Amino acid sequence: MGTRRIDFLRMRGVASLVITILATLTISDVQFIQYPTFKLQTPQAWAQTPTSRKAQADQLLDRGIAQLKASQVDEAVESLQQALTIYREIKERQGEGQALKSLGNLYYFLQDYPKAIESAQRSLAVARFIKDRELEARALINLGLAQRANGDPESAIANYQNSLAIAKSLSNRELEWKALYNQGLAYRDRKDYTKAVESLDRSLTIVRDIKDSQVEAVILINLGLTYSGSGDHAKAIDIYQQSLALGEKIDNKTIVAGAAGGLGSAYEATSNYPKAAEFYQLWVKTSQELKDSGTEDVARSALERIERSLKERS
Repeated sequence: MGTRRIDFLRMRGVASLVITILATLTISDVQFIQYPTFKLQTPQAWAQTPTSRKAQADQLLDRGIAQLKASQVDEAVESLQQALTIYREIKERQGEGQALKSLGNLYYFLQDYPKAIESAQRSLAVARFIKDRELEARALINLGLAQRANGDPESAIANYQNSLAIAKSLSNRELEWKALYNQGLAYRDRKDYTKAVESLDRSLTIVRDIKDSQVEAVILINLGLTYSGSGDHAKAIDIYQQSLALGEKIDNKTIVAGAAGGLGSAYEATSNYPKAAEFYQLWVKTSQELKDSGTEDVARSALERIERSLKERS
């Protein structure tokens, strides 16, 4: 197996862990956390007036979003589709756009990217029709996410750039960093590492300004992955160390594991096998603490490979 193939497999292992960390970042409105369920009032409890039907649809929408956060996918589909139907029947376009956006998030979560693209495009059309600039920016981000996941980084980048322009016009820092962050990942997919670093750096600056340490640590991990991809392993090591320190400070084991895996990979790429072993050991340990058997297997395989290399050199 050639060196480039080994590097790819090693980085794929680190990237698989980063995907877990990014659940809260790659969808603009949904965070996959445990969320309490609640009962929806039955339709009979509502007088059938436009106002009450909107309230019913709003409750269905809120319920669907909560169910999606709790990974109750089948229930979320039903709630969101019911909400969408009511919004369309009463011609409530704002609600329709929000329901379509949430359905796009759900299909993205299910990795049904063509449906995610379709829902995001419909949400975008509604947002433009009613001139809701924030909804438009969020729909553009979600559309870019689905396009990137579907193998079309070029279209994704165009939509992120449009979203970024809107975010700036609204002075919306949250949307601005999300557009820049996802744009950076799309440039990295295209192996345009210079633009990827530039976008991720700009995203990092905003996140540091708004003081979101968890997001900052995840962006740092992705910066490290980008520098490693470009072959600048020394810079990657520096970035991963910053992320590791931040992950330890906020006591986030998932971030610690991601940074440790990145450090092990970067040190291995520079043939510093003792340091690689040290961080792969930390990767194994934190993966065990997280009870993430899939990542633990990848980490353990990396550690065993390094241990064999060390034995061969002793």
